Amino acid sequence: MALGVVPSGKTLRRNFRNSRKVFLGALLFHRCYGEKKRTVRKELEKVTRNSGYQVEIRFDRESLGALNIEILSEEGLPDREDSFFPMAQEKLMVDKYVQLIRSAYEGLSKNDSPIDILILVPGPTGLVTDWVKAALRQFEAEEGVGFNDLCDEKNRRHTCENDKIRLCSFHSSRGLEGGNVMVFGFDRLEYMAKKLEFSANNLGYIALSRAIVCTTVVLPPFSSAIKFLLEEIGRELSAGVDIPTDLPLSLE
Repeated sequence: MALGVVPSGKTLRRNFRNSRKVFLGALLFHRCYGEKKRTVRKELEKVTRNSGYQVEIRFDRESLGALNIEILSEEGLPDREDSFFPMAQEKLMVDKYVQLIRSAYEGLSKNDSPIDILILVPGPTGLVTDWVKAALRQFEAEEGVGFNDLCDEKNRRHTCENDKIRLCSFHSSRGLEGGNVMVFGFDRLEYMAKKLEFSANNLGYIALSRAIVCTTVVLPPFSSAIKFLLEEIGRELSAGVDIPTDLPLSLE
């Protein structure tokens, strides 16, 4: 969605399929990432204030939805200088990824299908992408649920099967949506944005706004600007802020 300026005193009306917290989480990240003078609380107040520049947002989902941050521990791994570290790290991460995928699968309602799970990775190749694919293959071997690899451009030309989970890169996920979206490797956002010659704020917004109900961002335990910002957004959105169903937002 292009966050264009609405003429003063005018109101546009847009309808969103995703829930309110998912939308606001993505919007707040877009506004605040890399902006030292902006705080999440102040930006949240700005977008919910009554101003002359408004876009009236209608949400299809009555549920507020969720933006979850999952921090994966590397406890039990050998020292990084140890020659066995890469192998041990891969096994640990793949096992943890399988647990997260299984949790999302078991959380599907009777009206949902595996296609409602959309998994996003930084790009078609890379360490995190390899771990996620290994986890999906392991999950398929254990549960009989496969995946559509939309990181491969030729696979995007075909209709995805309802009985398979979808895997896609951040950038290529534009136009896609899923009931539950899992974002892996979001700490690689800046690197991928530079590689694609794309705005990190816009790429982050794309990845964080694909969910209809719930976005889960999976991060390593290390401190980073992205981790701190997402945790701050999560705290503010969980603080009982009143977000009405018909929400006039100031998007200037």
